[in-house]
Amino acid sequence: MPDDGAGGLKPASPASPALPLSPALGVALIFALAMVLVAVLPHWAAEGGAAWYGVATPVASLGILIAALLFMRRQHDKALAEAARRLAELGSRIATGAAALAASEARLRRAQRIGRVGGFEIDLRSGLNHRSGEYMSVQGLPGEERIERHQDWVDRLHPEDRDEAERIFREAVSDHSGATDYAQEYRIIAPDGEIRWIAARGEIARDAAGRALFMVGAHVDITELKQAEAERRVSEERLRLAQEAAGLGIWERDLLTGEAVWSPEQYQL
Repeated sequence: MPDDGAGGLKPASPASPALPLSPALGVALIFALAMVLVAVLPHWAAEGGAAWYGVATPVASLGILIAALLFMRRQHDKALAEAARRLAELGSRIATGAAALAASEARLRRAQRIGRVGGFEIDLRSGLNHRSGEYMSVQGLPGEERIERHQDWVDRLHPEDRDEAERIFREAVSDHSGATDYAQEYRIIAPDGEIRWIAARGEIARDAAGRALFMVGAHVDITELKQAEAERRVSEERLRLAQEAAGLGIWERDLLTGEAVWSPEQYQL
């Protein structure tokens, strides 16, 4: 340690930390040095330093070029880093959206399976029919997506309903009908011979000239509903016959409105 002049030792001052030289600072220093040379060299040449001028001029020009290249490289690296960051963010958003979409589609398929609903899309210009897996299950076939032709649907129709069902469909998708909604009920025969009732609903898209382009819709298996309706009609008929045999009549009165409904047998009584 150095002497402090009073017989003691004076602590040495800590060394100043080295100034970190960032790429931006390096570019600035190179550019500043080059500009100094450009400003000074003409004076050197005027004072007889032509030899130095001839050497230093290319050096200054090279310095400016290097500074410009380094600056451009830095800007390029920054742009690449920003692009990579945005790409990663976009990828994360796409992955999140894809996961949400997959979950939503899974819930939809589950709801369709529980409700015995199957979706379809028909390209009315080419005749190709895209059937969802749930649609195929409703038809009594393996539950896998499939591309079918119109005739495949016709072949599944019950013989007693075939002509009428196809007529209603063709009228709905006719280029001259202008219809945008399609709905009907009919029977089909599944491959195992089971007769099923189908409620078909769809929307028809048309171009500016009114030509039918495609249909999007769904088939609903309403077999249980139809069976329940048939059983109710049978029950009602049995009750009517029993009333006739016993000579009984029935009536109902709405206590709120006072309206009453009498059976024919009640009127006879």
